[in-house]
Amino acid sequence: REIEKLTTQYATDATVQATAGAWLMTNGDATGARPLLERAIALDPQYAEAMGWLSDAYRLMGTFGHYPPAEVMPKAKAMAERALTIDPNLPEALSCLAAVEEIYERNFARSDVLYSRALELDPRHSRSRAQRALWRIVRGAMAPEVALSEGERSVKDDPLNAWVGAMYSFILGIAGKHKDSMAEAERSLALDPDSFFAHWNVMRAHAWSGQYERAVQEAPALFNASGRQQWALGLLAWTYGQLGRLE
Repeated sequence: REIEKLTTQYATDATVQATAGAWLMTNGDATGARPLLERAIALDPQYAEAMGWLSDAYRLMGTFGHYPPAEVMPKAKAMAERALTIDPNLPEALSCLAAVEEIYERNFARSDVLYSRALELDPRHSRSRAQRALWRIVRGAMAPEVALSEGERSVKDDPLNAWVGAMYSFILGIAGKHKDSMAEAERSLALDPDSFFAHWNVMRAHAWSGQYERAVQEAPALFNASGRQQWALGLLAWTYGQLGRLE
């Protein structure tokens, strides 16, 4: 609400719009950030940092199913590349482009180069480090102990970032460390009670640790907050399957 008030008051200030959008993106709110970042770029067509954030907003909307990946992932890639033509050393754009190359284009070699460059420029770019570890452990390209170490470092570098904490919780869950995964998910949700990804990880951690009924109890609040988002629906369906509730 305060962000809405501020961005309305300074509707013609590109820096205010971009800063507000970047803050929302830091916490994973791509849908809220998108119009602010688009407005910032319309006001200042050379605003590379805003382009980097907007590219990641497009990517997240594809990753979480707000729009078909084929619709928004090319936009994410084009916007990141546009930002890099203005500022070739922009970690935000490099990190987003690395993710698009990995999860959409499946160009793993280019993704590795881009992530390495982003972290070379900013070793404390916590979202980039956690994101790289998460997707690599998902596809079996990073050993669990390395992914855990990278996730832990990300949280230490940025302990108040609920989005980073949620990614680390997911990594912990994939590695089978369910108690630690739950603790990190709950810590992240406490940091940002509106974070869908942190809340989803709380439900996931319950489900993956065998607490299926407890996971189901999380579903109504998660659905109310997310509009029955497909990751939440898929997790609930899986949980019902584990309980033998097939209808």
